[in-house]
Amino acid sequence: MPIFEFKCKKCGEKFEKIQLKSAPDPCCPLCGAASDRLISSFGFVGSADGKSSAKIGHSCGSCSTHNCGSCSH
Repeated sequence: MPIFEFKCKKCGEKFEKIQLKSAPDPCCPLCGAASDRLISSFGFVGSADGKSSAKIGHSCGSCSTHNCGSCSH
């Protein structure tokens, strides 16, 4: 099952949830309001020489989390 990212319509909390694509968007775990599914990047990095690599387990070092999906850097 895929992991989807969501953002609360009321408080702005961003969170992730493992669920089927066809499942309805979940309520915010903090305030219980409705949420919107976010468009997620998947960590793909291309280079000028035509080679590419996926950024797996990468963190920018300026955050307390290792979840770059919720990082604004």
